Order: sequence, then structure tokens, then C-alpha cells
Amino acid sequence: MENQINVRNYTVDDYEPVRQLLVDGGLYYEPFDSPERLPEKISKDPKSIIVATEAKRVVGTVRFLEDGSMAFIFRLAVNPADRNKGIGKALMEEAEKELFGRGYREINILVEEGNAELQEYYGRQGYERGNGYRWMTKERR
Repeated sequence: MENQINVRNYTVDDYEPVRQLLVDGGLYYEPFDSPERLPEKISKDPKSIIVATEAKRVVGTVRFLEDGSMAFIFRLAVNPADRNKGIGKALMEEAEKELFGRGYREINILVEEGNAELQEYYGRQGYERGNGYRWMTKERR
């Protein structure tokens, strides 16, 4: 019998499994994903990090951010052994539901330019290719 997938808001107890999902997905980035940063994020917006669980085990995560004029979904990660079960889709739908419920008419995502498989995945979920911007960062010194 297959376990049911549950989608819920992240808690600080989810940190280690979420960190491992990001590591496994090649997404872990210390400035975004440190044990100090995630509690800061949920203290400002408790619904902005979402996890999927199966039998109480965290099997996926996604985050969003919004500022009143733009909304982004990012850092979708699903345990490799649990892919193709609809977990990523369920996480995306929950994030979209929350953002559309906040009044956004458009949601944006960031996808690596060279990752055709991921671009196709999001395309099947209704996302269209946008402009070719390059993500740039500046660290505080």
C-alpha cells in the first residue's frame, strides 16, 4: 500500500531533511540555506517554505518569495527515490495557490538555462519561457 503525500508548512525540525534534499538536488547554497537563514525566512512569512511528507518523512520542498509586486517560486527539490509520484507538482500547486490567493496574477520561476529537462517539466505545468536574464549576486563585505 502506497503512503499518502501530505503538503504542509516548513518547521525548524525539518531543517536537516530539507538541507539534504537541496544537497542531493545540487541546490544547496549556504547563504540561502543555512540553519540561521530558514528560521529568519519563516519568521517573516511562515508559509513561504513548504514541505511534502510521506509517512512523516520529508520527501520534497519548495520556497517562494514575494514583495507585493512580484512573486517567485524557487528551490523545488524532491528526493530522487521519490520522484515521479506527483510530489513536485503538489508542492508547486500549493505554492501557486498561496501566491494566487495573495492576489498575484503572475508567478515567476528561475530555471537553469542549460537544464532542458527542468524547463520541459515546468512547461508541462503551464510555465512559459521568459526573458533571458542572468542571476547576479553581491555579498556584503
